Amino acid sequence: MKTNYYPLLAILIAFLISLNIYMYLDTKEQLEISEEHPPVFIWNDDLESMPVDGTPVMLQYTEGDTIYLGAIE
Repeated sequence: MKTNYYPLLAILIAFLISLNIYMYLDTKEQLEISEEHPPVFIWNDDLESMPVDGTPVMLQYTEGDTIYLGAIE
């Protein structure tokens, strides 16, 4: 007895193509660049004690999109 699998294969291919299109559109929507503002870094010590390049700093706390940094003691 010979079974014809072409309709099942066509349904499977149509499902996979539609799933691929849905996932592409969803990913494209999620990756769109929004109009958000970049985070603001605030140094919590006086300006004379600003660390030189490569010096480790400590994250003291964050508030919204503001990040407060301080020296490691």
